[in-house]
Amino acid sequence: VQGLAAPSYIRLVVAAIRTKSVSEETYELLFPQRPLSGPWQLLGEEFMKGISNLPVLYSKCAKPNQWVPPSKSILLHDDNDLKLAEILSMDHVPLVTFHNNALKENLLKYGTCTTTSLPKTLRAYFSRRQVTPEGSIESERKLEFAEYLLSYCMSDLSPLDYDQLTGCQFIPLASG
Repeated sequence: VQGLAAPSYIRLVVAAIRTKSVSEETYELLFPQRPLSGPWQLLGEEFMKGISNLPVLYSKCAKPNQWVPPSKSILLHDDNDLKLAEILSMDHVPLVTFHNNALKENLLKYGTCTTTSLPKTLRAYFSRRQVTPEGSIESERKLEFAEYLLSYCMSDLSPLDYDQLTGCQFIPLASG
């Protein structure tokens, strides 16, 4: 049953987003809202695997399209860290936030989404990103945001590991 039902439901979800039958405010209602059991669990697992590379999650800041595949999205590790969300949004990170925390938990549980905004993830992101003449943070609050990012990215490091910050584009002079 899941071999037929899950692909059909995936097509329905993709079509609903593509035709704007749902909005960025309501699309979450198309996803399982609570833990599934029995045969529904198998259907849910197939659904979650099947959407991994399809643009079904809304990101307010991703470019060029605001619908991103779960496999390319970044979820906030701490949903209450609004400053980090603002900083990542300015850099057009495909950051996805949710109205329903159960959906976030399910996407992570099934491995549909695998990347959260852990310090290690952001160090890697800001080290790999393309060098820009003005740095990666374009804001009147540039210094405040750079200090916050530096503090956040250092939060899981011991002083002996600070070399992991090498090349992070938000650190003054890091790009040469």
